[in-house]
Amino acid sequence: MFPDAAVAALAVRTTARISAVLLAANLIAAARRLSAGPDPTLPPQRTRRFQVRTLDTSTFAAFLVSHTIHFASVALLALATDGASMRNTGGWTAAMIVAALFYFSGWGVFKGKRRPGGAWTSTWQARREISVLTLFWLIFFQAFALRFDRPLFAALAVGLLYSLVRFLAAALRSPSGTASQSAPASV
Repeated sequence: MFPDAAVAALAVRTTARISAVLLAANLIAAARRLSAGPDPTLPPQRTRRFQVRTLDTSTFAAFLVSHTIHFASVALLALATDGASMRNTGGWTAAMIVAALFYFSGWGVFKGKRRPGGAWTSTWQARREISVLTLFWLIFFQAFALRFDRPLFAALAVGLLYSLVRFLAAALRSPSGTASQSAPASV
């Protein structure tokens, strides 16, 4: 038994908004990670760098899970409307291509976020994370910014804009080469 179209449409809207909040949270967590230094008040085994790495990977994983639920909600809406909702937005083929690109690029970013330190280990890793997260951001931002006259959408658009500015500012200040990793001093 599938939900009716109204319930499925509500699930689609709700999961999209939750994904947007999680993406904004991840951009802020990634910005903190890029600018994190060691916190001398923490014991050695629980460094600040470890905490921001965990926050960065956890919020991105939550974003991926949330958007997976969103994709499932979109499929439920298509089933509830006998495919009309899917036909009106490009069809199943387009939806499957978008989902495949989302997971392929999302997995690449997640692998990069699992790096041990705060800085990126290569220029390629930095470019991949910045470009994919900015593309994800752009997709969400345009959906909310186009409805800026509604308070919830305005708040989401402003939050997304703030998070991207924080992330890009930290990314520009962060070294992105292997030389950015602190090399041991020679004796």
